[in-house]
Amino acid sequence: MCLSTNSAIESSYSTGKAVALPLESNEIEPEAEQQTISYTKEKKAKKKPIRMVLPAHLPREEEVLEPEDKQDNAEKLDVRFHSRL
Repeated sequence: MCLSTNSAIESSYSTGKAVALPLESNEIEPEAEQQTISYTKEKKAKKKPIRMVLPAHLPREEEVLEPEDKQDNAEKLDVRFHSRL
């Protein structure tokens, strides 16, 4: 039986004729209902580093940086204070 089925398929290919296949069901399945879901998401604020003043009980040191090749008529342009641990 298998040989006759295979030979029938081979002969249909060689002749170029289409073979009708039996359909299991002629009904077309209805498309599933589609839902569109939307939402809004609030963006969380990024945590930024907070620089706080060092406590007053910590010792303070003043360090003056002067250029090595300072001229006699040079003026002081800027004063900056930094607190470090």
